[in-house]
Amino acid sequence: EMIGSDWSSDVCSSDLNGMTKIGAITVGQAPRVDVTSDIMPLLQGCELLEKGGLDGLTRQQIEAFAPQEGDYVLVSRLVDGSSVTFAEKHVLPRLQAAIDELEAQGCRLILFFCTGDFPATFHANVPLIFPNQILQGLVPLLTATGRIAVVTPS
Repeated sequence: EMIGSDWSSDVCSSDLNGMTKIGAITVGQAPRVDVTSDIMPLLQGCELLEKGGLDGLTRQQIEAFAPQEGDYVLVSRLVDGSSVTFAEKHVLPRLQAAIDELEAQGCRLILFFCTGDFPATFHANVPLIFPNQILQGLVPLLTATGRIAVVTPS
């Protein structure tokens, strides 16, 4: 059994270049202080580098990404704390660019701060951690003999 501090000491062990870099990607805008405040204690000894699929865009530009019938819908936060809804297809290329940037900055793995179900089209030379894949494996184990409540962003 590996607890949080054991995991972080393994993944975040320092090397000759200093702290290990871990990437974090949100489909919205970075930084996601609402998420990082919970995760940083688990990443002691690591430097967390954040990128967002909507970084650098104005609200007006993001409104052009409004979902149409049949689109896979994503909901996320902007840096001002407000919520936005948009079609996944508009942000996928921007997420790949974020992966590429984080790899270029030396990240050893990249966490996605989104529980959406993404297509297997991303290319990376480091592990990509998707919460949805973890949840799909874990939830059936937790609900085999009981119930679980689900809270969604919208």
